[in-house]
Amino acid sequence: MNKTLKFFLKLLLSLVILVLVLRSLDIDKIFESFVNLNIFVILISFFFCFFLLFFMTYKWKIFIDKIENHSLVNLYKIYWASDFMGLFNLGSLGSEAYKMFSFNNKKYALALSLVDKMYSFLWYFLLFLCVFIIYAIFQKILFWELILALFLFYFFVFIYIHFESLIFKYGLINRLKYFKKLQNVKGITKKRLLKHATIALLFKINVFIFYSIILFAVGVEFNLLLLLVLPLITILTTLPISFQGLGVREYVLLMYANFMGYDTEAVVLASFLIFTIYLFFRMIGFIPFLILKPKL
Repeated sequence: MNKTLKFFLKLLLSLVILVLVLRSLDIDKIFESFVNLNIFVILISFFFCFFLLFFMTYKWKIFIDKIENHSLVNLYKIYWASDFMGLFNLGSLGSEAYKMFSFNNKKYALALSLVDKMYSFLWYFLLFLCVFIIYAIFQKILFWELILALFLFYFFVFIYIHFESLIFKYGLINRLKYFKKLQNVKGITKKRLLKHATIALLFKINVFIFYSIILFAVGVEFNLLLLLVLPLITILTTLPISFQGLGVREYVLLMYANFMGYDTEAVVLASFLIFTIYLFFRMIGFIPFLILKPKL
């Protein structure tokens, strides 16, 4: 299947999901909420994207430093440029492939980028699991429940890091060829994994703040239970089933709004704003792309 066909299939699926989301909503109400938006808050959320990219870059740097010692500023530009290239039907793996051209050992650089993505998904899943467990027990997520969830998160991270070899040997991971190949990347110490998990957690906390700012701009109250939804959104929007997560993010947030009893039109509007801000920020990545292009 060629790239153009894949692109249109993903775009079609995104549009189908959007139709399913929007058919039960009041479009006029969404437009009215958009007109009354607090533009200043939206601008703040846009500049917050620079912080999100910083954590993504630093998380990647933890592994990529094993082959070449690039400055954080240079890696920041490479990561931003790869996000820009990901817009052109390259997808997530295509973005990772773009990054490797900035390194001498391209094959190893690509492997480490995939390792970064693999472990990130693992930490996001553990965060989702921990918040879900605490919510299932206490039926709420407030300050102390959040502290318990974070404690549980580090407990699971500690268990995984110290028993990873057994998990690979006897667990389901052993049956996945992709993960077995990545396991051959040597020198990933327990200290690096713990640091990587911490940065991934900080990244998700900042994503939570980013989402909360935009939800606040449309009149939706602050709620820590959003932390239960964000890892799920990250995993689902990364899958090659939609165009830049369009439709998938809206559907998940609509389910969240229905569960919490929030204004569904306002939450879906917030989702569209998140998509637009992300898209615009990634498009600006053409600037570092042009700067780096002669070095590829």
